[in-house]
Amino acid sequence: MTGRKKVLFISVLAVLLASVVFIVLTTNKESRRLATIDPSEAKIEQGEQTLLKPGEIPVTSTRYKSQYIQVKGRTIHYANAGVKNAQKTINKKPNTEAATWSGVRVNSVTDKKHTHFIAHNPGAFSALLKVKKGDKITVVDNKKRKKTYKVTLVTKCDDYAYEIKTKRDLWNTIVSTGGGERITLQTCLSKTVNLLIEAK
Repeated sequence: MTGRKKVLFISVLAVLLASVVFIVLTTNKESRRLATIDPSEAKIEQGEQTLLKPGEIPVTSTRYKSQYIQVKGRTIHYANAGVKNAQKTINKKPNTEAATWSGVRVNSVTDKKHTHFIAHNPGAFSALLKVKKGDKITVVDNKKRKKTYKVTLVTKCDDYAYEIKTKRDLWNTIVSTGGGERITLQTCLSKTVNLLIEAK
């Protein structure tokens, strides 16, 4: 093969490879969309007066005996809902309810696995806007076991799990069960930007 033919062959191969990569990335992007957590989709359930306004933090309860998250002086109940039911669950009680979405569907603070929680902002997760790296988040599971986690990451990502600032792919951080005993909490900042907090 002459030098010119090699260059042509390599160029064609590069274009084909780039096309395949583009197709794979755009196909996967749609199949890996995060929960949207859009408060406009929420339906107020009896007992909840109105949706909160931006920046407003809900009055939360300390009556829960299990399945709750304590963050920034707030106690937020959560349901073990999973991907299929999480959005519907938080839409029913946007001011007070969080839900497991990915990772392990039924949260356990002792299984050495990851659980991802979602909730609305404004709403149950409004307090997350004040969380900083190093803060503590306490979770009590359905068996009344308690664990306090330390925040290791506070960042923003798009609906496809790409970090806004760096474009780093956070998909596995958010949805996998691996990485040891840890939690991620996600809430919306806008229709396309999410606040993501990881704690271990």
